[in-house]
Amino acid sequence: MAHRLITAQGTLPVGSDAYKGFFVVGVPDDKQFNCVTASYSGGDSNEIYSLAILPAGYAINDTDIDATIGVIQWMEQAKGGQVAPLQAMFPRIVQTGVCVAPGPCSIVVYSNTSPAAVFTVALTGTISDLGESLV
Repeated sequence: MAHRLITAQGTLPVGSDAYKGFFVVGVPDDKQFNCVTASYSGGDSNEIYSLAILPAGYAINDTDIDATIGVIQWMEQAKGGQVAPLQAMFPRIVQTGVCVAPGPCSIVVYSNTSPAAVFTVALTGTISDLGESLV
């Protein structure tokens, strides 16, 4: 299968509870999302934001970030307070280059505290068959 390029954007609303995930992108069964860029903007400078992989079958908004239901930490340590639109990059994507999320799942954004400001994340990558090489 040819790789299909996608861009997805998600927002973590002001006042949502800590460790509650909100939808960014879904990955179909037998596919994988190969993320090559993960940028963000907004948020509060005293808050840390992350992305997690949520197993299929769970609500995609306002869902618990909880390892007991199979949630997996995917990208972490995005510091809020970025004012230039989508200029900051998640540290993990800068370090590794590509982050793969196997389907079926959803990728959600969350914070370690109740957000005091809107936080927006944008992901770009490809959807390909599960296990398919990126080269």
